[in-house]
Order: sequence, then C-alpha cells, then structure tokens
Amino acid sequence: MKKPFGFLASAVIVAAIGMTSVAAAQLNTSSPDPGQGKSAVYAAEVQRLAESRTFVDNGLEVQVLDEAVKVDENTALEAAKHFIGSSRGDTAKKVTMTLARFTDTQVEQGILSDSNLSVQDVPVWIVTFHGVDMPRNGKAGSGKQYVNADVHVIIDANTGEEIEMIAGKHGK
Repeated sequence: MKKPFGFLASAVIVAAIGMTSVAAAQLNTSSPDPGQGKSAVYAAEVQRLAESRTFVDNGLEVQVLDEAVKVDENTALEAAKHFIGSSRGDTAKKVTMTLARFTDTQVEQGILSDSNLSVQDVPVWIVTFHGVDMPRNGKAGSGKQYVNADVHVIIDANTGEEIEMIAGKHGK
C-alpha cells in the first residue's frame, strides 16, 4: 500500500530536524496544516493551554487564531528548538504545536522591554516540549538540580521571532 505524499514529506522533514520518533509522531498528529481542515486540533490545544495552571498563574491568555500567518510550523519548530536549545528540545518526550492569539497580561504596556516585541494580541505558534529536564528554579529543598517540565516556547507567527519561554510542571 502506498503512503500519501504528505506522510513521506513529513517523515523527511522530521528526520532532517533530528527529532525523536515519539516527538515526530506527536508533531505529525498535533500540528496540522490549517489547510487540511484540522483546526479543531488547534482549538483543543488552545483550550488546554488557556486552562493550564502554567498559563493562568502567569497571566498568559490564548485564543483560537483564525487567520493566515507567514511562518510555517517547521520554521516555528526550528526557532523554538534554537530558543530552548536543540539538545534539550531533542530530549522532549513529545512535542505539540498550535497557532493562537497570545497576550501576556503581566507585561507592562504589552511590549517586552528588552526586545520591543509586542505580547498583546499577537498571532503566535506555541511549541510545547513535554517532559524536558530543566534547571531547578525556586525551592531548593528537594536537592534535585533539575525538574521535569513542559516548556512552552512562544514564536511570533508572522516574523518567526522568539517572544518568550515559560516552563511549568510536566502535565499541568
């Protein structure tokens, strides 16, 4: 049985960027091309993020994005891996991606002071690396230097610039 071209192209792209097979399988199913009519997957992921403790507790708001963007998912993934560090990105148990309209309510006047990037009502790719070991930040009582986290990298969907990164407890 012949596999559709889209599958083969996805497999080649995934192999080229060096993702693990688990992450590749998740990316293939969780980050559809909007032209393939899979916007329901994006909507479900946006809702999951909007309700997550990590986003709620940090004043991050996301909504479904219903407009075309200039940056494709592969470019966004590469930018996110660059931002998080390729070796850390490659160790993720899975990777999910979604398009969303993003606002960081805790940033004064909606502009990041160090980069002048807007974080108010911005079309973004949210690339989530699930199950990544990140350096511990906060309570040092457990003696562990690393914590297993879900790392969300926010990429501007029209410029490809890394906006910000936030990590939260794996699965929260």
